[in-house]
Amino acid sequence: MIALMLVAFMGTKAQVMYPYSFTKLTAPYANLVGATNLTSGVSWDDTTIVVPVGFNFKWALDSRIVDSIAIDSYGMLYKPSDYDVVNDFPTRIMMPYQVDLADRSYNTNQIPVSPISYQTTGNPGSKICKIEFRNAGFYSDSTGMDSTNFQIWLYEGSNVIEYRYGPQSVADIATSFDGENGPWINLTYQATINLANQTVTLDTCTYIAGNASTAAAVNPTTAVNLLLPPSDFAFVGLPDNGQVFRFAPKSIGASVNEIEALFASIKVYPTQFNESVNIEHQGQLASVTMVDINGKIILSEKNLVNKTQLNTSSLSKGIYLLKLTDYNSNTKSYKLIK
Repeated sequence: MIALMLVAFMGTKAQVMYPYSFTKLTAPYANLVGATNLTSGVSWDDTTIVVPVGFNFKWALDSRIVDSIAIDSYGMLYKPSDYDVVNDFPTRIMMPYQVDLADRSYNTNQIPVSPISYQTTGNPGSKICKIEFRNAGFYSDSTGMDSTNFQIWLYEGSNVIEYRYGPQSVADIATSFDGENGPWINLTYQATINLANQTVTLDTCTYIAGNASTAAAVNPTTAVNLLLPPSDFAFVGLPDNGQVFRFAPKSIGASVNEIEALFASIKVYPTQFNESVNIEHQGQLASVTMVDINGKIILSEKNLVNKTQLNTSSLSKGIYLLKLTDYNSNTKSYKLIK
């Protein structure tokens, strides 16, 4: 499993979008009740467990059907047949919390306290497969005190993927995350590793950059040097209790609630501007366009992440319309005056 710890799914930002709409939500976190305990009585580390999903789950981009899922103690999930036994590496990956996890008792010889479990709930046609790491520890934490709670939800029919986070308690992030700023959180369609050259080629990958308040999806397609990976990939800090990262196949289209969640977080200021207009948002926007009262495009920016400042010093006095567009073609407009 050495390869799993070497690979950082990161790279220069490209204009290729993963075929999922990304939404950052909040929802009360609750431990699974009545779930099947997959690690009962075992102080686990370096373990992989295959569980049935309970329905046919479709992974976007092709017609592949996932009816069982491999759960890895490095915080990865993948279809068992996607595992490359030669390179000891999965080629398509759900990565809700990538770090070297272990039962909190592993380094302290105490009673196991960190169950991995799953359950499938709901009625046929709308079931949800829920996978939980409860009170999980970190291999690099010799005290056994640090812990994390998170779940992965797979939705039947809609084929939505959600990463859900509960209470987190990490005294020393640098130690528990092996020198990183936090966990690696991403969704990768195709990764091909070459251990001889120490590179990994990412066909399409979405990773979550930023911290709990600024988290946004970034979508690189690149070849990565494993010996000199970029430094900005890891999530900074820990996801908040109640944080939900949702990936919905774009063919479904975003719901009204998802659209509202995206645009509710956006700040545009000042509305009566002079030298500049600032745009702050928590997700990646496809474009920002400013038009004058006659509909003429005055300014335009594309592929925006987190914060953008438009230079408006050369604009004449008047009324302008600022139009924001996400990658599902949802829009919101703001009236601005100079």
